[in-house]
Amino acid sequence: MGSLIFAYCVAALLVLGPLVGTRRVKRQVATAEDARLRDLRRFAESSWTDYLLGVWAFLTLVGATFALIRGHAIGWGWLGVAALYVLGIVTGRRNRRDLLDALGDRGRAERPDRYKQRAAVSYRFVAVGVTGYIGMHMVDYAYPHDPPTWAEVIYGACGLVMIIGAIGFLAIRASMYLAGDDLEAADTTDQH
Repeated sequence: MGSLIFAYCVAALLVLGPLVGTRRVKRQVATAEDARLRDLRRFAESSWTDYLLGVWAFLTLVGATFALIRGHAIGWGWLGVAALYVLGIVTGRRNRRDLLDALGDRGRAERPDRYKQRAAVSYRFVAVGVTGYIGMHMVDYAYPHDPPTWAEVIYGACGLVMIIGAIGFLAIRASMYLAGDDLEAADTTDQH
């Protein structure tokens, strides 16, 4: 029950947080310097929180479904948490859209091609890691007590996939940071 209460608190913060901070961020936009405007634009254009909340909502929905199938009424409470996570996606998108409207064209900075290519590869590793994470939880939900040997093997394989995804992402991001890929200006000259 304590984990359910904690999950509701986190979900409520994720829903209300973007709604509360909108005015303050708009005031910051009015007085921000170029570097801060670029950071705000990158945040507003990023979909990371949507993906994170989407994974949490999916896992919570699956776990709640398994709980309800097994006859545990607490599954209904977890369905509410999943719904709040989805609502958090909606309010977060609204907040980022409002931020982009407030920014207009300010803070726009084109990333270099090398950065874009390496970032795309790192995102693929994130997808691999998240797939492993989801697989581990699916096995946990399907066999919460005394899983068969084959389920333990699948759980271990999914854990290995998750670790490979995390290490790949961190290695690529570290090399990008150390190489200074994010510090290079994009080549915006017309190459025709």
